[in-house]
Amino acid sequence: MALATLQSKVFKYQLELGHNQEAYTAMMANPDPTRRKDCLRQLVVVLCERGELQTLVEFPYKDMQEEVEVVLEKRARSVDLATHNYYDLLYAFHIYRNNFRKAASIMCEHGMRLGQEIPGLKGLQRQAQCYLAAMNVLRLVKEDYAWIVKPVLCTKDTELPSDADSPYKHSVDGKDKQRSHDKQKVELLELSQLEKEYLLLDARLRLIRKNPDPSLMSGPTPGAHEMVGILVNAGLYDLALTVCHAFSISLYSVFSSLALRCVNLSRASSHFMVIDNNEATAAWEWLRENDIRSNTACRDGSASDHAWRLLQCYLERFEESDVRYHRCVAEKLLSEGFPLPAWLVNSFKVLSASQLFRVYLDYDLLQAAAQLCMEYLDALLGVLQGQDSPAFGLKGLLQHGPMSVWVPYTCVDQLLRALKQHQEDDSFRQLYRQLDEKIAVYQKKISELSGVS
Repeated sequence: MALATLQSKVFKYQLELGHNQEAYTAMMANPDPTRRKDCLRQLVVVLCERGELQTLVEFPYKDMQEEVEVVLEKRARSVDLATHNYYDLLYAFHIYRNNFRKAASIMCEHGMRLGQEIPGLKGLQRQAQCYLAAMNVLRLVKEDYAWIVKPVLCTKDTELPSDADSPYKHSVDGKDKQRSHDKQKVELLELSQLEKEYLLLDARLRLIRKNPDPSLMSGPTPGAHEMVGILVNAGLYDLALTVCHAFSISLYSVFSSLALRCVNLSRASSHFMVIDNNEATAAWEWLRENDIRSNTACRDGSASDHAWRLLQCYLERFEESDVRYHRCVAEKLLSEGFPLPAWLVNSFKVLSASQLFRVYLDYDLLQAAAQLCMEYLDALLGVLQGQDSPAFGLKGLLQHGPMSVWVPYTCVDQLLRALKQHQEDDSFRQLYRQLDEKIAVYQKKISELSGVS
């Protein structure tokens, strides 16, 4: 006991004199574990107050490293983030020792607290930096281990854990050392999930830069579906698409919104020849937020031209096999009473003429439907004779056999009935006759090739 008391006094006075190495040596030489822990807490506090953080981080500590973590974690969680920040020190402490997952856990916890306790733009920016730091260190870990236990923040309804019962200091290594009385469910946070959280936060910051609305700076970050809606309303379509793909959300809202903007810009241009300056400025603002640099075809065009080109590029890049987004855009345009642009019709015909045919029928565009049907039947007749049909994406048959395309006879019958109901109109009567004849020719050709008399 005399030796322990002596070493404690040596430690105390060496620390007061600023002899950090000597104080550390006296602390580690103390044979009493309790006194050694007391000295350690004092060493950590004094070095933090003096700002000698590099010295604090670089001491080896040996078997007392876990105690250092406990002291720093407790101070980090008990102080006001607006005035003190021990999380960066903890991060550096773990990085120095290559404990990347612990470093990621600390930064994630810091970010979560910032989101709850520090309102405004600066808090969100610091939160984003924390998530970036956590993501970067997790990428240094093998893929199978790129996860952490999601930190559980203490609220006023929960007590801070004691040094002995801290749920943070062990679980990040994947070892279940929680006390048996702790019934809180453990939630794992993988790198991919952290990347999604950061994506939503970055989208929120982009929105704030575009429109510094106080409502965007307060409260929790919106969820993925809500964020897509906000981004779409702000005209940030590239970012909305990124969020949709990250969270496996349908792109319907993106295409529907952009199609409506295209309609409004076209109508403004056609009605007033030159769009009102304020409206034009607003249009260019949201267009510049998206990737219109590749629109070389309409580099010198109007805002309306660029908007249509952006819509076309999105359809080319993101369309699915069932052409759902072509149909979404077409239905949006037609519901607004706007004719389908030629490029959309041509693209739709190549991908799925039958779907375009159904859209025409749904909106009672009988003439367009009849014209499309006859063009399609002509193309099929050509294919049967070995001729390609680029307009419908069809290849001519080199030898007779089953075709990979089909005629939507149910829709054709529906069209014929609709045309027959308008026989008092000469144009509809003529279309009915032409379509009926075309179908008869096609069916006869099929019968001949099938060897049916």
